[in-house]
Amino acid sequence: MATFAKKSFDAAKYAVSRPTYPRALFESILSYHEQSLEIPGASAGWNHAVDLGCGTGQATSELLLPQREGEILQPGEEEPPLGFLRVTGIDPSPQMVGAATAHAASLGARGEALNFVQGPAENLKFLDDKSVDMVVAAQAAHWFDWERLWPELSRVLNYGGTVAFWVYSEFRLTKFPHLTPLITEYAQGTDPTTSIGPYWEPGRRILNNHLLDINAPSSGWDDVTRVFFTGDHYPELPEPHLEPIMRKTMTWGGAGLHGYLRTFSALNRYQESFPEDLQRSDGDIATRFLRSLMASAEIPEGPEGEAQEVEVEWPLALVVARKELDPKDPWRQRQTALYARVDATRQAWEDKASTLPAAATVEETSARLDEWVAVQKEVLDMVTEDMNTLPESVGPEYEHGRDRYLQTLDGHRATLSWQQSFKQSFDTAMQIALDTEKEIGKENCPAALARWLELMRERVKEVGGPLYQMDHEESEELSDAQIAELSDGQLASYEQAEALESIIRVAEELADAVPNEPISDLVRGLYTSASAEVTNQTEFRDE
Repeated sequence: MATFAKKSFDAAKYAVSRPTYPRALFESILSYHEQSLEIPGASAGWNHAVDLGCGTGQATSELLLPQREGEILQPGEEEPPLGFLRVTGIDPSPQMVGAATAHAASLGARGEALNFVQGPAENLKFLDDKSVDMVVAAQAAHWFDWERLWPELSRVLNYGGTVAFWVYSEFRLTKFPHLTPLITEYAQGTDPTTSIGPYWEPGRRILNNHLLDINAPSSGWDDVTRVFFTGDHYPELPEPHLEPIMRKTMTWGGAGLHGYLRTFSALNRYQESFPEDLQRSDGDIATRFLRSLMASAEIPEGPEGEAQEVEVEWPLALVVARKELDPKDPWRQRQTALYARVDATRQAWEDKASTLPAAATVEETSARLDEWVAVQKEVLDMVTEDMNTLPESVGPEYEHGRDRYLQTLDGHRATLSWQQSFKQSFDTAMQIALDTEKEIGKENCPAALARWLELMRERVKEVGGPLYQMDHEESEELSDAQIAELSDGQLASYEQAEALESIIRVAEELADAVPNEPISDLVRGLYTSASAEVTNQTEFRDE
């Protein structure tokens, strides 16, 4: 990062030529933070975020609450937006801080919520303990000393606060994949006549390895999640691989791709070592590289070709981490105790299930499901008991966590309740299939399928009743509030109707893919495959 801190570095050109981060990236990070705040023991909120290595402040401003009609939206509205009341950007370069401050001024009143500080990421002494809700770093994490930084992040973050950092690696030309080896050779090669590879600062290796070298400490952090928006570019990376989300259409020349190549810190260091490169009649190394790309892409040389547009994409690696939750929070303690009981109850089933071969028949499937349902019923009883025995109040500093914990338990109950109806729904579908074949015969597959679908839809209406029917009429769809007011019996009927209807949908898709299959065989295959998937879903914790 030393290159960017030099007085000779042009922050304006850097800001113009560098790609911008898509809003979808920030929305995914803010959603992660929002979900963390629902976990008992989280004290973070939406007050203060920090952007380390903030550069020109483009990412910093994206963390602010969005605006509507010139007003900054406030938390607590009917549909509150995601974002922070104030954001502090930190960068070691005075040029970057100056550019970021100018960017904030251009935002008017909204920019007043931004503040910028010159300094290293590892020294946050100007921030109080537990005074920050989120810390991000955009295209900067590979420069940090993480042994020093992790303790600072733990100190300044509230419980359950979020750390998010991301980098984009070597650019790719979307419509010219055959040029990728040329790009890699220029950026990572060793020949000083064709490559700037040896002139990157040491942190570049971490970037090229998509941040896999950076791990959270073994304690103090409850979650570390990695996502790679790399598409097919780096198949060796751990899953998940999502499609690239950083793309930009630019010209080949001018402030476009040529301008972007000139922002590489390695280029500046290369030219310090080879100042004569700037005097070459055929252009410096960046110009020569651009010309080789254009020639390989069959773009004409000269102003006409340089004015043509090209789509550029950047593979991106994202890491999000959550600071540990407050161990003194009584709801957190209660949740930890409940999860320990659940783990003990499920362990015997999980140990047994891990040794069992796949069920080969409906009878084996049914018997296995009976055991699984019994375990789920025990867990459901534990959750229900915990909900019914919550204390009426705790200390005022933790009172706000009561509703949060109740929501967590209610979510578990909803999942477990659905699991209870799974076997019943498939048993119903299987019995209707067998009865249908007795009535019509196994050979007339289309007629049997049609009759089975008719009987299944009748059962959906019968089980779901008028509430379910109303919910599936667009003009009178049930609201979440109405569903929340249903009795346990009504809710169970509603869930069973939903389960039956989902079986109908999947069976119809299978029948289209495999026509003329007897309905009993079709449902039997669906029964065994679906039960194997559901019984393997043993995850209970929401973290």
